[in-house]
Amino acid sequence: MADRKKAFLAAAAVALVIALPAALLAPRGVESSIERIVADASNLEITGWATVTVDGRTVRLSGVAPDEAHLNLTVALFQALPSVGSVDSSAATVLPTISPYGFVVERDGDTLTLSGHVPSEAVRGAILEAAAALSSVTVTDALEIGGGAPKTGFEDATRALVRVMGLMTAGRASLTDQAADIAGVAASSSGYQTLSSAGLLLPAGYTVGSAVIERPVQSPFVFDAKREGDALVLTGFVPSIAAEERVMGAARAAAGIGLRVVNHLAVAGGAPDGFADVAATAVAALARFEAGTVRLSDTAVTVDGTALTPSDARQLAAFIDAFKPVGYEVEALVTDPVVRPFVLTIARTADAMSVSGFLPRATEQAALRKALAPDPKAVKVLVETSAASGAPEGFADALSFAAAAARTIDSGSVAIEDEAILIRGTTPTSGRFADLGRLLGRQPAGFTVRAEVAPPMVPAWAWSLERTGKTLTVAGFVPSEPARAAVVDVVSHAIPEATVQDRMELASGMPDGFDPVDFAGFAARQLAVLDSGLVSLDREQALVKGTTASADAAALVRSAFAADLPPGLVGGAVDISSPPQTRLVVTSRPGGVEMTGTVPSSAAKQAAATAADLAFGSLPVTDRLRVTSGLDSASAGLAELAVLAASRLENGLVTVVDRRIRVSGSTFHPTATAALRSFLESRLPAGYVLDADFGYRLAQATVTPEVCQAMAADTLANFPIRFTEGGALDPAGAGGIDRLISIAFRCPQASIAVLPASAGDRQVEAARAASLQGVLVAAGITEGRVRVGSPRPSTTASAELVLTFGG
Repeated sequence: MADRKKAFLAAAAVALVIALPAALLAPRGVESSIERIVADASNLEITGWATVTVDGRTVRLSGVAPDEAHLNLTVALFQALPSVGSVDSSAATVLPTISPYGFVVERDGDTLTLSGHVPSEAVRGAILEAAAALSSVTVTDALEIGGGAPKTGFEDATRALVRVMGLMTAGRASLTDQAADIAGVAASSSGYQTLSSAGLLLPAGYTVGSAVIERPVQSPFVFDAKREGDALVLTGFVPSIAAEERVMGAARAAAGIGLRVVNHLAVAGGAPDGFADVAATAVAALARFEAGTVRLSDTAVTVDGTALTPSDARQLAAFIDAFKPVGYEVEALVTDPVVRPFVLTIARTADAMSVSGFLPRATEQAALRKALAPDPKAVKVLVETSAASGAPEGFADALSFAAAAARTIDSGSVAIEDEAILIRGTTPTSGRFADLGRLLGRQPAGFTVRAEVAPPMVPAWAWSLERTGKTLTVAGFVPSEPARAAVVDVVSHAIPEATVQDRMELASGMPDGFDPVDFAGFAARQLAVLDSGLVSLDREQALVKGTTASADAAALVRSAFAADLPPGLVGGAVDISSPPQTRLVVTSRPGGVEMTGTVPSSAAKQAAATAADLAFGSLPVTDRLRVTSGLDSASAGLAELAVLAASRLENGLVTVVDRRIRVSGSTFHPTATAALRSFLESRLPAGYVLDADFGYRLAQATVTPEVCQAMAADTLANFPIRFTEGGALDPAGAGGIDRLISIAFRCPQASIAVLPASAGDRQVEAARAASLQGVLVAAGITEGRVRVGSPRPSTTASAELVLTFGG
């Protein structure tokens, strides 16, 4: 290759000589012309080493040629120039050849030392220029000029090695011929990455024999992982790429799908043993933080932040207790999460309490257990709470109040939710219920308290009101204090002259629909008419036992228990010592009427007998009534009323038992049912109850007017029509009229003539006939069928009104 280069240079010189103008070969100014020719022909790469002078036609060379080839080429180049007579190279020398050819650059902190060989001052200057470009270094130049450098790329290679030192804090780079060796400590992680691919910085043909690059040493060796907002950000250093991958895996697992992981980690040296495992384990804990930071500074580990949930706070506490990496010191500050609503619940059974929800971390659970159950043998207490922040102001007082409330109930719960306290359940005794009532009067400041607590449950609801002289004793159960007050008030007003003794107890289990105040008023009203007595309630059955000197009073109480009990109650035993009660039975049959039972006086017995004679006419009357003293005065007219009712019924039965009158049988025509009911209700004594069990029977077949006439005559013979002195129809004759109306319905086509009696005052008799006509029409007989006729012609004056049926 050197031979080809020499041939090329010789040819170039010949060509240059041929091309020179002939004018330059003229003798004038020969020496200056040769200087110009030499200057123009100089080639820096070939002749740059030489100092050239012209002496006449002789070119003299001095200096140090890199090698013999450069010296010979320079001589040949100048010898071939026109006008040059000769070339004198006696003053020139050749550099010694260095083999192997070496270059070294070393860095120790801020000092950069260059040593070895360079082929020329020009190369030395380029290397020094590269060194000066490095910041904050002092350069020591120990380079020597020497031959034997690689023919190409040496300058670029050495400058590249100088730049490598700019990426280190300490190191050495050497070039032996075309092989480089690099060793040292990188100044930064990015520098480390660049140095790891240093071979890419060298010119073609140069190789890196060995590269021992140490990562930058960080002191302190710090790693940070911070969870905030929607990101988990990693910053600081890890000891290796593998360590980075290990930590990133833990970060991704902690972030889940809700967070993004931002990686700003750098690889560096100086990590303590086990650093990657400790960092990865600590980062995993960030999954349980709402916001938090994990920091490793050498062997000091700090975990700080706010837990995501109370459950996470518990898990973090357990994690920190167990997190004891060998050679490391762990410091943790975990803040409890703020929860809304802040809820604490105390659930109560007969022999146990359980506490759940949230408590401030400072709460002493042992003190809470003692407050809930002063005697731990009697009540077991289980506290399963989570520490949390966010408790309202005054929570400690509210907790003490809740514990006291829980002691009053045996089933239920006490719940604190922010500034509200709700108490639900039942109390085991009335005394505990009263304790709760007193406690409710001492509510904690800033809190609202609502109690939904029932008194103790009783299997059977009982209540009683007893009267003894002027003392009323109320006993049994009431559902609430307001109900107690209302019961005492209603009893006091019913019997104002009496003193009320309250022995009632609060309880649950009151029958559905039962109104204690309503029943108390009912009971007091009954005892108000008795001399002494006891009204009681057993479950849903009302009972009464008492004494009175008044039959009327006894009858009133019996009637009230039979018909006026408050809704939802049934009557039980009614045991009242009182005078005897009225008992009557009146029976009407086609063959006559029978009366049995008791009446209060002879006048009442006579009135009943007279009514029977008038109502039943010629039919036989059986009178078994007996006079009994002490009967209710209101019963004096009952026997007479029963007779008149029975006369208007076919197979009639009227019974009177105490104050209940029961009437049964069949009326004779459709309108008679309502008429009889109205008649009875208008004459029913006060305090008596009518039980009407009568109605119209099915209509009978029609007959001829002649048959109707015969039936009417027979009816009038047994049941004559009666009038009062004023001409109005007498109730004693109502039975006969009902029978005549029934007959008239059986002859729908017959005309009916009401004939006044021929005897007596004709005007009065005409009025009586008109009254009967009106009754017939009002009962439903067509008005055109009924007329008032003239008195019957007779040789013997008739004293009775007569009906005739015609075709």
